[in-house]
Amino acid sequence: MNRFCQFAACGALVCAAGAGFADTVSSVSIEPKQGRIADRFQLKVSVAAPDLNRVQVTPLLGEKDEESTWSLIGREANVDSKTADGQTKREITFMIAPFTTGTSDMLDPPAVLVTTLQPDGSSTTATLQAQAVEVKSVLPDNREQIQIKDIAAPVTLPIPKWVYWVGGIVGGVIVASLALWLLSRMRRGIARIVSPPKALDVWAMEELERVEGERLVEQKRVKEFYSRVSDTLRIYLGRLYDFNSLDLTSYELMERLKETSVPGEARERTNQLLDEADLVKFAKYVAEEAACRRALEWARQVVAGTRHQIAAPTQEGATAQPVQSAGAVSPGGQA
Repeated sequence: MNRFCQFAACGALVCAAGAGFADTVSSVSIEPKQGRIADRFQLKVSVAAPDLNRVQVTPLLGEKDEESTWSLIGREANVDSKTADGQTKREITFMIAPFTTGTSDMLDPPAVLVTTLQPDGSSTTATLQAQAVEVKSVLPDNREQIQIKDIAAPVTLPIPKWVYWVGGIVGGVIVASLALWLLSRMRRGIARIVSPPKALDVWAMEELERVEGERLVEQKRVKEFYSRVSDTLRIYLGRLYDFNSLDLTSYELMERLKETSVPGEARERTNQLLDEADLVKFAKYVAEEAACRRALEWARQVVAGTRHQIAAPTQEGATAQPVQSAGAVSPGGQA
């Protein structure tokens, strides 16, 4: 419902007192002439007097139903100028907004109170009202025709077709990758079955060459170097003499070798290598590069000194696997 505030247009004084007020000329206006509730309006007051320091302007915002019809929301800077008769003129602008939400179509008019202090200490006052303005409701003009409907039930939004296409492509890529991975594993398994097994001494020498080629010592990975070399030698001796060498301590391994036909020099080199490896792995002994190379050479000497005892490989025998880390890999059948 539109709200109208019809204010008596005036620039004259509603009430005035004292002859001294005749020296003060005041007027008030409001812009714009039309708006809606909560819109900003400019209440402009013009005051001209010989001495503006004696003039005070106060906005009067009417009250309706115990609530303010207009609210003061700001004030702009004063603008002073000189009139033709030598008086000082001041433009004062108040920013106001209507916030009435009652049922009345009429709003209390905004006004200003002009107070002038006389030389004798008395004061005169005058109340000025603004022109008529029209304040409309925030509702649309055709609100009588608007029908309020109940809340509609949830609507299921259709899934775009591209979502299915993307899902199908991603699923196809995953299935194809899985198929390629399985095919690669099958090929490696078939190649392992068809190809003849590698001789034990050949595998051991190649593994020692691999450890040396990774340059672990130069990378300060001495502990890993000794673990790889000692595990390679353990696997080799365990397979050569048919016992589980990875689960034995160094002392137990040496005791077990006494029951085999391992040559004395090979047994001594094995003992030296395992003792040095235990110091590095468990006593935090930092071996120098020369000691590491000597340990690698001891392992090669053990393999070279016992390879004549290796039986000819059979098709059923499994090829020993490379040692990846200390105690992590066992050759065919060893845990």
